[in-house]
Amino acid sequence: MTARRLPTGGRIDRSSEVTVQFDGRTFRAHPGDTLASALLAGGQRVIARSFKYHRSRGLIAAGVEETNALVHLRDGNRHEPNAQATMVEVFDGLASTPQNAWPSLQFDIGAVTGIMSRFFGAGFYYKTFVGPFSGTKFWMFCEALIRKAAGMGRASTLPDPDHYEKVNAFCDVLIVGAGPAGIAAALSAGRKGDNVILVEQDRGLGGSLLSEPAGAPSDDWLGQAHAELNDLPNVRVLTRTTAFGAYDCEVFGLVERVQDHVFAPALGKPRQRYWIVRTNRVVLATGAIERPMIFAGNDVPGVMLTSGVRSYLNRYAVLAGERIVVATNNDSAYTTAIELANAGAKVTICDLRREIPAQLGEIAESVGIDLRPGHAVLKAVGGKGVKAALIAPVTPEGKATGKSARIACDLVAASGGWVPTLHLWSQRFGKPLYAKELDAFLPPAEKGAFTCVGSLIGSPSLTESLSQGHRAGGGTGKETALFGRADFWGRNLMPVAVITEADGSTPGNAFVDFQHDVKLADIDQAHLEGYVAVEHLKRYTTSGMAADQGKTSNLNALARMAELRGLTIPSVGTTTFRPPYTPVTVGAI
Repeated sequence: MTARRLPTGGRIDRSSEVTVQFDGRTFRAHPGDTLASALLAGGQRVIARSFKYHRSRGLIAAGVEETNALVHLRDGNRHEPNAQATMVEVFDGLASTPQNAWPSLQFDIGAVTGIMSRFFGAGFYYKTFVGPFSGTKFWMFCEALIRKAAGMGRASTLPDPDHYEKVNAFCDVLIVGAGPAGIAAALSAGRKGDNVILVEQDRGLGGSLLSEPAGAPSDDWLGQAHAELNDLPNVRVLTRTTAFGAYDCEVFGLVERVQDHVFAPALGKPRQRYWIVRTNRVVLATGAIERPMIFAGNDVPGVMLTSGVRSYLNRYAVLAGERIVVATNNDSAYTTAIELANAGAKVTICDLRREIPAQLGEIAESVGIDLRPGHAVLKAVGGKGVKAALIAPVTPEGKATGKSARIACDLVAASGGWVPTLHLWSQRFGKPLYAKELDAFLPPAEKGAFTCVGSLIGSPSLTESLSQGHRAGGGTGKETALFGRADFWGRNLMPVAVITEADGSTPGNAFVDFQHDVKLADIDQAHLEGYVAVEHLKRYTTSGMAADQGKTSNLNALARMAELRGLTIPSVGTTTFRPPYTPVTVGAI
């Protein structure tokens, strides 16, 4: 991956520079960067190793859905394992190291398990070390080794030097997510006089608007909205705060990261603050996460989600590659592809759909994009970084036809649709409903004291998201700001779970869960062995049981099981979610 920092653009402070450490190397960064964007700008391709096979892993995303880039932060008694590089704000002197690799990140002895992967498939510990040695104590010996190998990072054994606060709060309206819809809800509720708490896990307000090019028309609205919210005495804005749990009687658990973004915590201030919030009404504006595509080598460093590539480009001014193949089955990836081409990258779009909206195709070709309708990426070629992509024509069912072609590239950006971030809703109410037209599970717009808005319920446009937000806050829904932006949801989506070879076989080394190394073959094996219930599938394969709790893997695993059983996705069903939404420090709670 030939990533580089662009000379202009982004939402970083170029007037100041800081240095951060990773794996013994020094990287330059700017305030506003994350550790992930700093490493990407500095050309660091491999950031971590996967859990089971210790395969090289690079960045896949730019937000809380990142499943690969888990690192150790700081040293000594402030040592913190399993930190998402995408959520770590840089500061001068930040020290980080890779984890789950020995003796080094580049040469990891644990990678030998990948060579023997045929012996470590789904449920291997129930069979490999038990069946052949029945009646012996061999399993007890192996169990000790397996338990020692479990886990990713290592926690500090020293006393925690920081202190934490606990706060109880009440509000009329709790709004989770400060993207366009959440901000609109807060404005309307605040103008009405309601006591409002607006919660945002990022360091600033804006949500998906922060991935727009700096200076976009939405920036003016965002600035005005932020100023108005700050002026409303009945509105409390909590940034760097995650709503991790939704409980009975509209009680929520929040963790505010008060001083995680500074080198040395100030005396008298807590490191983190634990909020217990009781509310009359809840507005969930938690957005959606892009869905990966399944093809051979989809875990190689340099295969990323298009939403992540766009965030690095527009928010952090980092071009993630020079020669880019965009693999998609919907319209949303075209915005990213066009912006990449305008930034100087050579872009090829492989769209599963044979028919592409005329306007999209015309704009793409006008900026020099090589457009390949009815094509798919069969394989990302490379070990510690993408070197090429094998592409081929495909049928509407996702079966390759004809001869494959090799395209030299250093980045594959994939978009398989969108998955609503419905974790908090599911914690409270259980299983959501499947929307066939979006190939995703959605919560209802209203249930009990909960109102869901924006891309969480598949809102087709920014205008509609803003209108929904205003109505949820008690407004008329006619207060929508007048600025343009491409639709968030991928329209005209072609739902294909897996791209198969011309002979109908499934690709090798195609991963569903990147962190836990769950392959497509593991889902197939679980089906053959009778583990067809979604709960059994999850536990037998461990798909969705990693630190990210299946944010990018769950729907693809369910879709594959549905395909194998000859059923629809809603017939197979889905698992539910439990707190916490993201990991929470023990000290905070």
